[in-house]
Amino acid sequence: MEGWICLHRSLISHWVWQDPLTLKAWIDLLMMANIKDSKALINGKLTTIKRGQCMASIRQLSIRWECSREKAKKILLNFESDNMITLSKVIGQKNDKVRPLITISNYKAFQDIYEDKKANKVTTKLARDVATETATDLAHNNKDNKDNKDNNIKSSHFVPPSLEEVKAYCSERKNGIDPEHFITFYQSKGWMIGKNKMKDWKAAVRTWEQRDRKDRKVDEDEEQRLQHGSHWTDHFFDSK
Repeated sequence: MEGWICLHRSLISHWVWQDPLTLKAWIDLLMMANIKDSKALINGKLTTIKRGQCMASIRQLSIRWECSREKAKKILLNFESDNMITLSKVIGQKNDKVRPLITISNYKAFQDIYEDKKANKVTTKLARDVATETATDLAHNNKDNKDNKDNNIKSSHFVPPSLEEVKAYCSERKNGIDPEHFITFYQSKGWMIGKNKMKDWKAAVRTWEQRDRKDRKVDEDEEQRLQHGSHWTDHFFDSK
C-alpha cells in the first residue's frame, strides 16, 4: 500500500494515546482505509469501497493487532461509541453472511489538510484584498454609525475562553467535563465547530454534557451487549 496519512499532534491528548494497542489499532485503520474509491467482489456482489473505508473481519484484525478477537471487538466498539468510525453490514448475494464495513469519520477533513493549505495559499492575496476593502468600508461607516458598528463587532467577535473560565463554568454546572481536554480539543481545531467558527463556548460545553450522557448510555448498552449479545454486530464479529 502506497502513500501517507496525516496525524494531528492533538492525538497525544486523545484517549487512544493511553493504550499502545488501541493507538496501534487506530493508526492501522487509518492506513487500511482507501485513499480513493474502489470496487471489489464481496461474496459475489460488486461493492464500492469508498475513500476512508475498509473491510476486515474481526479475525483479520485480531491477527494484525496481535490480540484476541474479543479485544479487537472491544477496540472497534470503543471507536464506534466515540464516533471515530461507523460500522456497517454488507451482505453478499451468494449467502447471507454479514461482512463489516468500517468508515473512518471525518476522513477527508483530516487527510486533506495539506491540500486545503495548498488551496488556501492560492486565495491568500484575494482574502487580504477583501479584508482591506472591508476594513475601509467599516472605517467610513464608523463615522456615522459608531455605536451600531461597536455592537456588531462585540456580537460577532469570538474570544476563546481561558482555562480558568472553563473550569469555573464546568464547576458551576457540575458536569464532570475535563476543562483541559475541552481547551486542547478546540485549540487543535482552531476553535471551529465543523466548518463554522465557534460563537459560544458555553454552548459547546453544554453539547459535551449531552455527548457524555449519551456515551454513558452507550457504555451501559455495550455492557448489556457484551453480556447478552444483543447488538447486530455480534453477527459479523463472529464470522471468519
